[in-house]
Amino acid sequence: MEEWKVRLREAREAKGLSKSDFAKAVRISPPTATDWEKSVADGGIKEISGVRLTKACEVLGVDSAWLLHGKGSGPTTTPAPDTIEEIRPVRVLADEDPLFVHIPKVRLLVSAGVSGFGVEPEPYDGSTAPVPADWLRRRQLRPEKLIAIRVRGQSMEPTFYEGDTVIINQDDTTPVDGAVFVINYEGEDVIKRLVRDAGDWWLMSDNPNQQRYHRKLCKGAACLILGRVVRSEREHY
Repeated sequence: MEEWKVRLREAREAKGLSKSDFAKAVRISPPTATDWEKSVADGGIKEISGVRLTKACEVLGVDSAWLLHGKGSGPTTTPAPDTIEEIRPVRVLADEDPLFVHIPKVRLLVSAGVSGFGVEPEPYDGSTAPVPADWLRRRQLRPEKLIAIRVRGQSMEPTFYEGDTVIINQDDTTPVDGAVFVINYEGEDVIKRLVRDAGDWWLMSDNPNQQRYHRKLCKGAACLILGRVVRSEREHY
């Protein structure tokens, strides 16, 4: 078996975490957690990287260099936590890490007919959503114009599930056919896909139950674009 997989299992067991608890903490599915520890010859994945690697190291309290190459700080044995929340204060990804930019997680405060909006902190799963700085540069996005919000309801399934995190670009409020935006619709912030039909703009849900989640006309002060969805962090796989 690949050595990093052995170290991953050792670190998980040192933390007293079952595969299911580890999967929940890292926000992956239990089968994915199993694939991480399974050899490639038996169908496991070859490597982990990016945000998933960072999150795994954060949960396990180890350096990425140790996990991947056996260098740096390894795990320390601790009693099994009663809840996953108890291990979340352990952090590897620092706010000043130059490889990531931390986007604030907020709740939107909107009013009917008002184009602007207010925000209040919503510190679920941490107060920020880290995104790669290189990704921001490639997309030419300004970090100060990005916010992260939590998906509510089931209208956008299977694209976004309730509890997922989406990142909004406040600089982009120009309607685009087929794009997903956050809309102030009659005083409620909603995530919808904009569709052009017969000269009008419509708010569409991705949920196939169109009888329940029917389209709505987007027109005038009752339908104001707050920003475009540019990235998501899935809670479901």
